[in-house]
Amino acid sequence: MTRSTITAIVSDLVADGTLVELDHRVDGPNSRGRPRTLLVCNPLVRRVVGIWIDEHHAHIVIADATGNVSNESHTPVGERDPYSVIESIVDIGKELMDSPGGPVAAAGICIPGFVNSATGTVDESASPAWSHVTLGQSISQGLKIPAAVMNTTHALTLAETIAGRARGARSAVVLDCGQCIGVGLIIDGRPYTGATGTAGVVGSTGGTPLDEPEFSSLWHAAHRDPPSQNMIRDIVDRIAYTALLIEAIVDPELLIISGLSSELEELGSALQSRITELRPLPRRDRTKTELSHIGREHRVPVIVALQQLDEDIAALLHTSS
Repeated sequence: MTRSTITAIVSDLVADGTLVELDHRVDGPNSRGRPRTLLVCNPLVRRVVGIWIDEHHAHIVIADATGNVSNESHTPVGERDPYSVIESIVDIGKELMDSPGGPVAAAGICIPGFVNSATGTVDESASPAWSHVTLGQSISQGLKIPAAVMNTTHALTLAETIAGRARGARSAVVLDCGQCIGVGLIIDGRPYTGATGTAGVVGSTGGTPLDEPEFSSLWHAAHRDPPSQNMIRDIVDRIAYTALLIEAIVDPELLIISGLSSELEELGSALQSRITELRPLPRRDRTKTELSHIGREHRVPVIVALQQLDEDIAALLHTSS
């Protein structure tokens, strides 16, 4: 493009607020004429709402286009009717959207279970116990913005692909140790969700779900209580064997332990050590095991929201033709 064409495009982007001028200007070593004006992207030109729903609460945040959270709130879930929870989410979302900043362009919603991302419907979720809930449509109509709904494991896998340990990796397995165990797959650099969008939705951990408050108490009690130690060891083993089975099938570059809150970071380290211990010798130098640095309730649903606005992120969710 010619210099005049670029100048015209940049002028339009400055006029609509997408780009902003910095206060200072720079001169090149042999520059002539007017000094150059530095421009940066304006992260507040569009904002998004991120919503994380689990058995206990719905966490709602508002973030700018770079993913930085500016405000947040939550509402209890428990045994409440799903549409009552959705109504509370919409009320909180409207309040957050009224905060200073640019227009809010989209919402991203994460919930465990079987989710139809094309329609935004929760077909079946064990935590919370919802079924046939039109989650995306209800929130989109309430907030009057587009809303994308993703299963939490798939959302974590997308986040790992673009901003986490799997960035740049050709293949990876993301072990989602949330309320239920989920397995996210990254194949040829893209998240893989299967023929019907439910790949990796494994279910509970075999009778002892990872309820965070209860498990956290159990974890801390294990230092002085032998029965708790045995239960912890049993849970860690079941997760480790699940991970190694998937690893043997996929043969990934990376195995990423994800979905753990800061309360359960020690569990992640214990699980990482156990996987390494159980891994067959011929595979120990083939797959690298790492702990995720991406949290759940803030960054992940924000990334789900941003993929509606960012073509590069959205393209990862579709197979190349």
